[in-house]
Amino acid sequence: MKQIVFLLPIIFFFGCQKEGDIIFSISTENGIARYEVGHVEITFDFEAMTGQTISVTNGNNRAIGVYITDYEEESIIIFSDSWIGGLDSQSQEAVFDEDEVLRVRVVVYRSFGGAIQTFIQNLTNNFWEDLNDTWIEHEYDELILLTVD
Repeated sequence: MKQIVFLLPIIFFFGCQKEGDIIFSISTENGIARYEVGHVEITFDFEAMTGQTISVTNGNNRAIGVYITDYEEESIIIFSDSWIGGLDSQSQEAVFDEDEVLRVRVVVYRSFGGAIQTFIQNLTNNFWEDLNDTWIEHEYDELILLTVD
């Protein structure tokens, strides 16, 4: 009976997710959950001395932007840093809960030369529509579920 009660919220949750979304479950070890995508490690510390923190370590040689929002209400920003330099890291206090689904968006920016090349290529096409993509080389947009063990 306990198993049925436990499974019902999970079935309900996955039934409500948007079509095509894949959710990665991230478990904690000693109050810390780690998630890696595109040579970027994101650490969720549930038990930091100053409160909950999110740390981002950029393993790329180019700058990145990291945006973490609540899956249910994307206007709720959990973490946002639009510029973390190559091979650099950043840490912020944040508010997040166990069993919460978060949307993680990581953008890897082009080098300056690559951005100029893309900018010139887009001059004849839909210039204004493609202008934002001039600086973005690659984008990761994934959902994660933080579970506490």
